[in-house]
Amino acid sequence: MAQTELVELAAALVRIDSRSFVSNLAVAERIEAARAGVEVERLDDTDANGVAKRALVAHKGPKGGYALSGHLDTVPAHASGNVPRIEGDRLVVGARRFTVGVSSGSNRWHGGVYVFHRSAGSGWSQVAKLTAPTAVTEARLGYGVAISGDTIIAGAPRDNATVGTTGRFGAVYAFRWNGTSWGFEAKFTGTGGVRKTGLSNGNLDWFGRSVDLAGPYAVVGAPGVDGATGNTDNLTGNIGGAWVFVRNSNATWT
Repeated sequence: MAQTELVELAAALVRIDSRSFVSNLAVAERIEAARAGVEVERLDDTDANGVAKRALVAHKGPKGGYALSGHLDTVPAHASGNVPRIEGDRLVVGARRFTVGVSSGSNRWHGGVYVFHRSAGSGWSQVAKLTAPTAVTEARLGYGVAISGDTIIAGAPRDNATVGTTGRFGAVYAFRWNGTSWGFEAKFTGTGGVRKTGLSNGNLDWFGRSVDLAGPYAVVGAPGVDGATGNTDNLTGNIGGAWVFVRNSNATWT
């Protein structure tokens, strides 16, 4: 495909509404129409809200040639996570600006996590889209993600989990594989942090902006921690903080 054709295709795709609560069939059909000479397999599905979605798996050339796959859902380009995480045949991608339902000024960017599994002969496929049991507007779940074994954790640094005061300290959500599917396990937050009352980027501790996981141990970063109260501080000059958690036998995190 020539460079001018690529530019025209990109422009056409940008013009198509690709928000999560809208069907992505128009996007899939436009991409397929542009892939002349490519074998395309369509995987059609209906999401939990009854919206038709389509994934494309394309292949060109002999066995071992080029392949392209796409997940079942579409989200705005700015919704992709900071760093996708992969372990073995599992891939986790955060979508921190995913919106549950119809987006509005007071209901948006709840966040979500996409999970892909790889299987022999069929490549990567989406197996789950994980969201909070109770959506929190602008929580940005998926800002940081990590996977270890059958556990996924995802940070929501603008979540309104609070202890002692109001504000948005942030939280971490844990999800667990039960042998057949991924599901919510727990939500936890740190102790000893300062819940700031402001809602702008500079008024948050950002607990969950970065996360990591090794076996039962989780490390959660909060770059906005500085010991200040109120809503006048910002990330500049903050010392930051990190919390270490362990998953207990009863599926709680402490």
